[in-house]
Amino acid sequence: MEAKIDRKLVAIMFNDIVGYTALMQTNEKRAFKQKARHSAVFQEQHELFDGLIIQYHGDGTLSVFNSVVKVSECAIQIQLTPAGEEIINLKIVIRFESIFF
Repeated sequence: MEAKIDRKLVAIMFNDIVGYTALMQTNEKRAFKQKARHSAVFQEQHELFDGLIIQYHGDGTLSVFNSVVKVSECAIQIQLTPAGEEIINLKIVIRFESIFF
């Protein structure tokens, strides 16, 4: 009997704090503060938009969503949510993949 293979479209979000490595070299305390605040905003927005955080790696993250609309709205809200006293510049990449399981 052949196993049934299902296919699903997922939205993958990668993000990274711009200039984090350089900031760590010049002001470690400020860098850790930025990262902590960004992580809090990131977690909060993922909960609101049904995202699943797969991995934190350094100053970046990898997460997945079941909806193209939700990943886009989440990315926008992450950028619009105040992150404390200063602006945190982010690179956000959204990719759509078909996965088989």
